[in-house]
Amino acid sequence: MHDELAVKRNGRSPSTIYYETRRTEQDMARLEKRRDELAAAFSNAVEREELTRVGSELAQVHTRLAEVENRWLVLAEESERSR
Repeated sequence: MHDELAVKRNGRSPSTIYYETRRTEQDMARLEKRRDELAAAFSNAVEREELTRVGSELAQVHTRLAEVENRWLVLAEESERSR
């Protein structure tokens, strides 16, 4: 009955929210790892072209990570409301 009420309130079951949260956390971990790799590569880069390439990718990863972190916050709030 509780699960039925949660689905009626927000349209998604707690198990769906849980699954999406876990997937989002995996995405965050992957992006954080890539960010750290790029930051190390950036600090070790010497050539201007390499600095430009790594810096550009690092900016893209930062943007995507912020998006994924915001998605995680939305899911956390939705999970709280479904309880």
